[in-house]
Amino acid sequence: MLNNPQLPAQKWWATQVTAVTGLLTAWIVADGWNQQLSIAAVTLIGQALIGYLVPNGATADNAAPAATPAVAASVAAAAAPAQPRAGLPAGG
Repeated sequence: MLNNPQLPAQKWWATQVTAVTGLLTAWIVADGWNQQLSIAAVTLIGQALIGYLVPNGATADNAAPAATPAVAASVAAAAAPAQPRAGLPAGG
C-alpha cells in the first residue's frame, strides 16, 4: 500500500488529519456551523487537492542554489554577536 504511487503519501494524510481536526475543533467552539467554517472547509479542500496533485519533487527544480562562500560569510557575520564600536561603552 505504501509503495503505490497512486495513493497519497503519509505526509499528505498527516496534514489532512491536522487540518480536519482543526476544522472540527473550530466547529465545536463555534457551537454550530457558520459561514466562516464553510470558508475554512473550502480552503481545506483546496489545499488538500493542491497537496495531492503537486508531486513532492516538483519544487526540487526550483530550489535555491547552494550559497557561495561570500554569501555564507555574510550570513555568518550577520548572525555573530555585535561587537562594541571603538570609543563607545559596551551596550550603548
